[in-house]
Amino acid sequence: MNVAPSSCACRALSHVRRRRVRYLYCRLHLRRGRLLQPLEAAMEYELAEIRAHALFKDLGDQSLQRVLSNAVMSLFPRHSTLVTEGQRCDLLYMLFEGTATSTSVHRGRATTLFLLKPGAAFPLSSIVRNEVPLSTIVTQGPCRILMLPAEGVRALLSADNAFCLAVLNAMARTSRDKTREIKNLKLRSSAERLANWIHEMHRKTPKRRRLDLPMDKKTLALRLGMTPENLARGFAHLRAYGVRVEGRTIWIEDPGALARYADPSPLIDESQA
Repeated sequence: MNVAPSSCACRALSHVRRRRVRYLYCRLHLRRGRLLQPLEAAMEYELAEIRAHALFKDLGDQSLQRVLSNAVMSLFPRHSTLVTEGQRCDLLYMLFEGTATSTSVHRGRATTLFLLKPGAAFPLSSIVRNEVPLSTIVTQGPCRILMLPAEGVRALLSADNAFCLAVLNAMARTSRDKTREIKNLKLRSSAERLANWIHEMHRKTPKRRRLDLPMDKKTLALRLGMTPENLARGFAHLRAYGVRVEGRTIWIEDPGALARYADPSPLIDESQA
């Protein structure tokens, strides 16, 4: 179900104080797939949390106050559609907690393009160019998100060099990430992509031989650009390299063999750069 905060639950920020920013924390209560009643609770968060974001860290106080003057911070429940591909978006979303996925559908075929993590700003290129988004953004779980009016973002781009450079840097990083993703899809087999994904997850916790899938297998298959059937075949292929799967648990019995098969590259995998 697609849920968005009601207008009564989301009021614009009236001012920004030097050390704190006040916003409405919208908590949506759901039962049997129906929106019951949004509850409002005024809360305060350190302005430093927002200022630390890559887009804001070099802004002066006046520019920061200007961009936040009509901003709203809200909590969205799981499976909320924030952005719809092909439909104009009037807000820039900045993810502070939780994760979301970028998806697309064409002629009955669906795919997951990438995962959005805290720190992401979307749909940034669409807001800058004032064009419709090319993908749909859906929350994977509860997400805390700062929303900025698109017109205010574009106005600040023209007026503040530091903000303009920060946005350019964010878009350049996204471009490099997409190039890596395209190379991963075109230069590796489905089993090799799966091996690299498992290797990267294991690299973050090298002392553990057990990994718990952070998503269901269907979502993982879409994320890696393969069908669920190819994912199952990929797991079967990786048994020869010390990978064993039990439900949503992955056991890595031979990390060295897995790493040799995955063959991570600094020109494809960001963690190796």
